Amino acid sequence: MNSLTHVFDASNVYGSSQRELNDLRQPGTGLLRSQIVNGVELPPPDMANCEFKPRDRCPFKGGDSRINTTR
Repeated sequence: MNSLTHVFDASNVYGSSQRELNDLRQPGTGLLRSQIVNGVELPPPDMANCEFKPRDRCPFKGGDSRINTTR
């Protein structure tokens, strides 16, 4: 269930505001930011909420907090 928008969209990936969209995309190209960890492309680290070093242990930054939910 998505209470932020009334339609199926990609706000969980791209964010629900222009600021979130700008934070998640690379300037100039418009591509989503990412990181390579052990040869695997993953979402970028959320450095503002990172307690770990190195960076590959940080939570991911995405358009929705559920990006860091584990099963």
